[in-house]
Amino acid sequence: MLKLFRYINPLAENLSKSESPRRLAEPGGIWLIVLGLPNDRVEELIRGVRGRFTDISITVLIEPQQKSAATAADEVWVFNRLGPAGLLALLRRASWRHFDRVYHFPDLSGTRRHAWLKWLIWPRPDWISVDVTDMSGLDLRAG
Repeated sequence: MLKLFRYINPLAENLSKSESPRRLAEPGGIWLIVLGLPNDRVEELIRGVRGRFTDISITVLIEPQQKSAATAADEVWVFNRLGPAGLLALLRRASWRHFDRVYHFPDLSGTRRHAWLKWLIWPRPDWISVDVTDMSGLDLRAG
């Protein structure tokens, strides 16, 4: 069965004032899909986005073992194996958020897991697939 958990980051007391979670901007914000990345890379990506966009909320889709790396995100969605109802809940939640932009990172093997999510979310946000080994595709200038 698929379980999708959503929580507003409870680790905010460990963050400095400049890194503390922002109020969620609905609709809008940035969604980082970082399934399968190592924790140090996840933390680096979140802090990089947070450094460039102080006023945009960041939502992160992670696996359960990545929870400790998502401390700088405003909202964390934990992705486990989903059944049909859980998958529908994920798609509905992502659609309702109306993200401005989605950054999808492949795992270290280069596999773009869950790339099909792009075609099931409506309205479809700007969806950018970024190569983990070459971060030049990570264009954070536009919001």
